[in-house]
Amino acid sequence: HKVIAKLLLLFIAVHVAANVMYQFFKKEPLITAMVTGEKPAGDYVDEPAEGGAGVVVAITVYATCLGLVLGTVYWFSGSLLGGA
Repeated sequence: HKVIAKLLLLFIAVHVAANVMYQFFKKEPLITAMVTGEKPAGDYVDEPAEGGAGVVVAITVYATCLGLVLGTVYWFSGSLLGGA
């Protein structure tokens, strides 16, 4: 638990630092958007559709994340359900 707690704190610190950098260096109101739930549209331009490749990438990323989560649970507990 101590290792996981330290990793979680590290991830939280990186997340907060990234949001602060976006807020002050890129001038994107991410913190305000997280608090209020609204972000000004500004000068955003929609990207053109990627076609089927976007779906393949999304499924690949999802499968990779699922594998990492299940693998980590199995590594720490010896069982995919989290119990020993």
